Amino acid sequence: MKKDVILKIISIILVLVTIFAIICAFTIRGSGFLDVSNIARIVCIAIASVCGSFAVITWKYSKNVKQLKAKVFLVVSLIFAILTFIGGYLVITHKLDNAGYSVIPMLFTLIFSILYRNSKKEEDNK
Repeated sequence: MKKDVILKIISIILVLVTIFAIICAFTIRGSGFLDVSNIARIVCIAIASVCGSFAVITWKYSKNVKQLKAKVFLVVSLIFAILTFIGGYLVITHKLDNAGYSVIPMLFTLIFSILYRNSKKEEDNK
């Protein structure tokens, strides 16, 4: 099979995972002593948004794998940058006591932004 066909199949699978996560987010109900329905709902929405964005990227760039790699690095870098700011806000407002909630996503942001920059350099050199 060609790479573009495989990437389109992966894109379709990601769309199905996105639809399933959206359905789960809308149908989660909870009650009782340990109600984690809000956390589960937020996790389902996050999974749906990440899988949906990856599905669009893999479908759009299935012809050019080099651009696909660069775009995936960019999206993952942006996701971790958002998590860095959320963690920083939670640490500053004293909702969390550990600065690691901001530092660890920042480390991944730096790693993926360097990978994005290197893949863009490779793309520009060719």
